Amino acid sequence: MRRFFIEKDDIKGSTVTLREDEAHHLKTVLRMEAGTLVELLDGQGSIYIAEIESTTPRVSLMIRSYETAPESKPVVDVAQGMLHGKKMDFLVQKAAELGVGSILPFQSQHSTLRNPSPNKINRWQKIAFEASKQCRRPYPMKIKPLTTLGDILTSSSNYSLKVVLWEQEKNNTLTGLPDIHNMDSLLVIIGPEGGFATKEIDTCIDAGFISVSMGSRTLRAETAALSIMAILQFLAGNFN
Repeated sequence: MRRFFIEKDDIKGSTVTLREDEAHHLKTVLRMEAGTLVELLDGQGSIYIAEIESTTPRVSLMIRSYETAPESKPVVDVAQGMLHGKKMDFLVQKAAELGVGSILPFQSQHSTLRNPSPNKINRWQKIAFEASKQCRRPYPMKIKPLTTLGDILTSSSNYSLKVVLWEQEKNNTLTGLPDIHNMDSLLVIIGPEGGFATKEIDTCIDAGFISVSMGSRTLRAETAALSIMAILQFLAGNFN
């Protein structure tokens, strides 16, 4: 069943009117017709089954049923140092598929990509929405504004668990992390292609982060990111 995002304001009684982008996709790209059932996601946990009533002049649908899905806990947010080329596109798509709550792109000492254009940020959000839609996520993944490592550390106090990946960590591994089943939220920081400076890791630890290694292999930044996302979702019980 095809899925489309709506806003709560798009619902009037039992009738829903699709906004421009989603309406264009439904009637022009997919060429769907009246009488077809679709799923509508409002981004706030509700999933609606609706029937297309009309595609001209506007796309309107009639809600037939709905359910409300709870948000998976803990919410896993990922702060990712800026990556080159299409690596960020790929990472955003896969993070949405893996159930990440938010991506926080940031600049750090060894970042080689500086100041992505607003169009690139908007592109990442669109990729996140499309991947969230495909995966039937009631709560789509968010892309936060580009920031700095320092600002992330300053605003991280409300997370139940805070982790930073560092390939030079000698003592702590993922197996030593506390049980995350009953936590509300956690944040993992992953560096750019150039990795972190030792001083940056010290600053993270001072801010309450646990520095952990993912083993003896040195992974590419995007590989480390996808690996830790999947591992944390497994440890949280979200792959059951």
